[in-house]
Amino acid sequence: SGPLYFQPIFSIREGKIYGYELSIASKKNPAGKIHASSLINNRMNTPIPLKYLCTEEITHWIMNCKDVSLFFKVSIQTFISHSPLTGLLNKLSERWEIPKKQMVFEIPGKTIIPDYDLFKQIVAYYQEDGYRIAIDNFDAGYNCLKLLSIIEPDFIKISAHRLSKADQSSANVNLFDRVITTCRKVGIQVIATQ
Repeated sequence: SGPLYFQPIFSIREGKIYGYELSIASKKNPAGKIHASSLINNRMNTPIPLKYLCTEEITHWIMNCKDVSLFFKVSIQTFISHSPLTGLLNKLSERWEIPKKQMVFEIPGKTIIPDYDLFKQIVAYYQEDGYRIAIDNFDAGYNCLKLLSIIEPDFIKISAHRLSKADQSSANVNLFDRVITTCRKVGIQVIATQ
């Protein structure tokens, strides 16, 4: 496995770093885009042990970042079979002394969800336990509007590149405007990503 990267999420409104997206680079994945599920199992053929996140250096660094949120990419398959994921994040929460409300599951918007009822129950379980939920690549997924209406995540992540080109089409402008306005009205935070 390669180095662990903490990609900052900056709040323009507050003028400071709001959180970090954890990603891990490997030979197969030099950009560092690895789902947290690969920490639990080998679905992505990239073995990354839990102990990697529990090194003294990482633990010390994270414990000095008490007021930020940590975003973990999670595959739908891992999310739905949630028992190992719960154990992983509970261990990290304890080790890093970070409240669960600062740990965010990022669910990819481009993924097929095999059972929406089960998915909704699992999201509710995690939210009741204190974790927060984000829909990643909201603008790229074909089922994101349905996800938004079913689970009411805490965050949606939209590509800054797509937002910057939204004015090229009045349909896109209106769609982004409606999505962002709806999110603001119900308390969902919108994050623009690289």
